[in-house]
Amino acid sequence: MSRVIAVAAPPGGGKTTLVRALAECLPDADCLFFDAYQHITERAPEDIERWMREGADFNAFALPRLEADLAALRRGEVVEPPDGGGPVGGRRHLLFEMPFGRAHAATAPAIDFLVWIDLPPDMALARKIHAFVHELDDAPADEQRAFTGWLDGYLSSYLSFVSDALAVQRRRIAADADLVLDGRDEPRRMARAVVDALPDGVR
Repeated sequence: MSRVIAVAAPPGGGKTTLVRALAECLPDADCLFFDAYQHITERAPEDIERWMREGADFNAFALPRLEADLAALRRGEVVEPPDGGGPVGGRRHLLFEMPFGRAHAATAPAIDFLVWIDLPPDMALARKIHAFVHELDDAPADEQRAFTGWLDGYLSSYLSFVSDALAVQRRRIAADADLVLDGRDEPRRMARAVVDALPDGVR
């Protein structure tokens, strides 16, 4: 049976980086990423704004494939995530990148240990934009021009509702975390802190 160690943070908070660092520290570990299952970022901005007005309930997002795969992984089975990255499972630890933490009731029971990476919103936003920009280093000129328009829309959304959604995320998820880390710390040191904090049943 796999022990599930979930990592939550705002966009740009370093979830993937910490999961990768943890995979180097923990023997016999697999990684599972929320982005392989979600379609939330494909929704129109007005849908997300409506979700915020209606109470920002993370349970409003149905993730049946993720729920089923988590249950199978907990049983020690192997699954094929929809991102085509190859099989996952059958190992002692499952490192689960999950921005909703335990605030998503259907997947929360699978989480044995939850880590929240705390990072000031301005730093998280800067990291995210920095990553987006560097993805275009070798892109054609037309893609770079299109990115400018996309970035303008992203920043407009950030100002109008994303920043509020991130405040809700931090308030609800950090409070239920087993360990809160300073996201400004070095990833390997954060990974070591996670390993040191794991209870005996999760090690």
